[in-house]
Amino acid sequence: MKKILLAGVALVGFAGAAAAADLPSRVAPAPIIPVIPAFTWTGFYVGVNAGYGWNSSNDDNVFVPGVGFVGNGGSNGGFVGGGQIGYNYQMGQFVIGAETDLQYADLGHRNNDVFVGTFGFNNKSSDNYFGTVRVRAGYAFDRALIYATGGFAYG
Repeated sequence: MKKILLAGVALVGFAGAAAAADLPSRVAPAPIIPVIPAFTWTGFYVGVNAGYGWNSSNDDNVFVPGVGFVGNGGSNGGFVGGGQIGYNYQMGQFVIGAETDLQYADLGHRNNDVFVGTFGFNNKSSDNYFGTVRVRAGYAFDRALIYATGGFAYG
């Protein structure tokens, strides 16, 4: 009986030691490193701009015998402003895109004065709006873009 009691105590003693080995280890968890998204040129964009523009025309008046003085001239300046909208698409480091803009120019007007004898004619003209439509192709170096652009302008 003594052997059975000794074996029972040994079994309980060894079983307790085995349970202690199953405890979790005290190692710090692996650090979480946030993934920083890569910069890309792909996407829509809009913008506004404003400035000052000037126009000068310094044609001399000419006396035409039998007609009178003919000439024009002047110097005007004013507000220029507008907006643009576009889209770029990046494939690897190659970037293509399109852009259009519309501008308003309050540069005044040009007078074309013609004097015939005692009669005068005044022709006022003004191009207050102009814009462009362009395409672009370029090569991106992270946040720098070297590109060529071409298109047409209208007014």
